Amino acid sequence: MILEKEFNSEIEMKITKSALNVVAEYKGIKLRCDYLTT
Repeated sequence: MILEKEFNSEIEMKITKSALNVVAEYKGIKLRCDYLTT
């Protein structure tokens, strides 16, 4: 049970990190586009 819980939280962390990376990437691209168009 403990191992399963740790495994699940590790997956959750990975999902959260990848989601944050996607958001950061999107914001970075948007900022770059805004910078280029001005």
